[in-house]
Amino acid sequence: MERVACRVGGLAIACLGAGCSQILGLGDVHAGADAPPTIDAPSATDGPSGPDAPSGSPDAAGLRVQDVQNDAMPIDTPVRLAGVVVTAVDRYGSKIGAFWVEDPAGGAFSGVEVFGAQAADFDLLGLGDVVTIDHARKTEFASVNDTSGRTVTELAPEVGMTMSVTKTGVGTVPAPSIVDTTLMAAVPAEAEKWEGVLVEADNVRLGNTLVPAPPGADATNVEAPITGPIVLFSSMTKIDPAVYTREYCFAKLTGIVDYFFTYNLLPRTATDLGSAGTGCLGSEAVPFCANGQDDDHDGLIDCADPSCGC
Repeated sequence: MERVACRVGGLAIACLGAGCSQILGLGDVHAGADAPPTIDAPSATDGPSGPDAPSGSPDAAGLRVQDVQNDAMPIDTPVRLAGVVVTAVDRYGSKIGAFWVEDPAGGAFSGVEVFGAQAADFDLLGLGDVVTIDHARKTEFASVNDTSGRTVTELAPEVGMTMSVTKTGVGTVPAPSIVDTTLMAAVPAEAEKWEGVLVEADNVRLGNTLVPAPPGADATNVEAPITGPIVLFSSMTKIDPAVYTREYCFAKLTGIVDYFFTYNLLPRTATDLGSAGTGCLGSEAVPFCANGQDDDHDGLIDCADPSCGC
């Protein structure tokens, strides 16, 4: 099932498939069998650790997104972020309301998704806006059906408070970080570094036909594996299955990295889809259709891959 965002009254709220939940921590109302829980302990795989972890400890007077993404910060810690840059705003389809911010310098662990902003604040947001977020708290999201132990770090309203998002200036969206989607798929810690971050993947191929998201999700959403495999998902912009067909090669694909059962890439606009390329890894084909390997890294092995034509 898809986790999306939608609006009820004056709040932008988190949704899972057909069920919505105000992630406020006050007797949250969940609808549908797949409604999201609030995770009460950090995931072992969520957040930086080791040599790639950002230095410094969380400081209430000057937090960075990197501090929020660090496992040293407990869940439900109150968060105030100042001077962060809006990198994506979800206004596509019928279920809207999420946005993403990054530390101005960008890079690993620098991005995070924000849910639960007031509609009046959300409606004013644009790419490149410099904002201050007050009365937020750190949360970890996972579907009840996800048994991997992985979660995605998000900001939601602080318990008993109304989150505010105040524009303080206009800046520059950090340049997308170049990522290797095959490495991301193989090494969860590598993918985790880019959760919530604007990234660019070059020469990636669409591994299968774009299909509608599950029943109950936004009717505009389609998804399909790309080289990795990770999933290309249309939560923020249209991806036309008539144009982007199986084996389409993206010369440059830009978007936000998200996690829901698997790692996803969310293009923000049609521009993020770039143009057709010629440098993608070749499709699975004879004589490699019986070697027991996913030669083109699309998640389909041998005759399970339509390219083999078995």
